[in-house]
Amino acid sequence: MKNKSIYIVAICASVLGIFSACNREKTKVINRIVDVNLYMNEIYNLNLNQYESDEAALISKQANHFAKSEVVKQAQIRPANAPKAGYSYTYTPALNYVGEDEVILTGEGEEVQVRKCGNMTEEERKELEEEKDDDDIILNTTIRFHIVNNPDKN
Repeated sequence: MKNKSIYIVAICASVLGIFSACNREKTKVINRIVDVNLYMNEIYNLNLNQYESDEAALISKQANHFAKSEVVKQAQIRPANAPKAGYSYTYTPALNYVGEDEVILTGEGEEVQVRKCGNMTEEERKELEEEKDDDDIILNTTIRFHIVNNPDKN
């Protein structure tokens, strides 16, 4: 009887292991870097249509030298009758700041979809396209700002 109980427990554990392995979600982390050259006090905007979840991209590491650094729903900055509202990231360096700055945007979930983004290489675009059917994709976008004096404003 004791051997029969051990045998039944072993079978149940095996079956549960098989089902949990089959239901395991795949998570793909995709990291991309965007280098941006700005003049001091210049405004930078990045369209975030590749983040199509309800929350779009979140700032996971905030810039250090900014007057403005935020993710904005485009409906807030576009007329109500404009086509499909999406999200954009807006950055303005701190007043008269010259130097380096960096922000990291993170989007996650099944709703992250691939869209053509002018700042992505063809290889990055293809990688995202191949992975869009995965159960979960985390897209990290590091934006590196290189801020210089504007020679025309001296």
